[in-house]
Amino acid sequence: MNSWVKTVLKAAISAALIAYLIRSVDLREVWQIVRAADWAILSFAFCMFYVGYAITAARWRTLLRALGNTSDYWFLVRSFMVAVFFNNFLPSTIGGDAMRMYDSWRSGSTKSQAVAAVVMDRFMGLTALLAFAVVALAFGKHGSIHDSDVAVVVAVMACGAVMLLLSIMLLPRSFSGWLERVSSRLPAGLSKLSEAVTRSLRAFRNQRAALMLALLLSFLLQANVVLYHWIVASALGLSVSLMAFFLIVPIAIVVMMIPVSINGIGVREGLFVLLLGVHGVPQAEGLAYAWVIYALLLLQGLIGGVVFAFRRDVRTTDAVSAERPSSQKHGV
Repeated sequence: MNSWVKTVLKAAISAALIAYLIRSVDLREVWQIVRAADWAILSFAFCMFYVGYAITAARWRTLLRALGNTSDYWFLVRSFMVAVFFNNFLPSTIGGDAMRMYDSWRSGSTKSQAVAAVVMDRFMGLTALLAFAVVALAFGKHGSIHDSDVAVVVAVMACGAVMLLLSIMLLPRSFSGWLERVSSRLPAGLSKLSEAVTRSLRAFRNQRAALMLALLLSFLLQANVVLYHWIVASALGLSVSLMAFFLIVPIAIVVMMIPVSINGIGVREGLFVLLLGVHGVPQAEGLAYAWVIYALLLLQGLIGGVVFAFRRDVRTTDAVSAERPSSQKHGV
């Protein structure tokens, strides 16, 4: 299917989902909820993005250094801000990752190392997020979520992520080969994703210390993400516990990763209305929450766009450029 056809279909799905949601909600009530928000608390939540940038850059740098790349920390911070811009203003959620891979390459990594570092970075974040969800399911009270298939899906995904990580860090090479054979029998999309993760894990086979540090930073990062969502809810006056968000946020993020709409538009709103509704939040408040979350993200994306507009498209150091073979400098 042509890319433009996929984009049109995604746009149609986003429009249909939004139309379905607003049909049963008074938009004036949604606007009143937003206007009544505590803007001091929202401003604090907005600043938490930068805490996330700092942690993400530290994790990314840890992985790059394990592969021999000594990128400047602030270069990686700026690169991630640019990635947020690409993620939110391109009709795809992979644009930012592609930019980060490019920046990894232009700062000294080979192309395969650049891909491995970013894929591992994403994988570590997902593993930590799923781990939080499992803990929240075990110790929290989430009403009908416990009685649905959501609990099973989250637990299976978390176990799968941990198995992949352990296959490189602790288990013999033969187990990794078995995982590769299993992944080859999965549906095309899942198989391609699984193979990319497995190849990335293989690149870090002898870097257990780096992987453990990256995983620790991932838990810190995802705790910041969950706390951010809870603080935004508090600013809007939603009475939902922090423990509940340790399940709500992972489910929402994982589902929004499925490329069925334009940048999660429509899916995001539907998920938060549904998941917050389990905890007694009315639809209008759930929709207001989803739109505030998205508005803050778009604002961060605009700031990343400004960073992108003023950055220089050069290697991070002259030394890196000088050390590269001429064929690699020209992208061969």
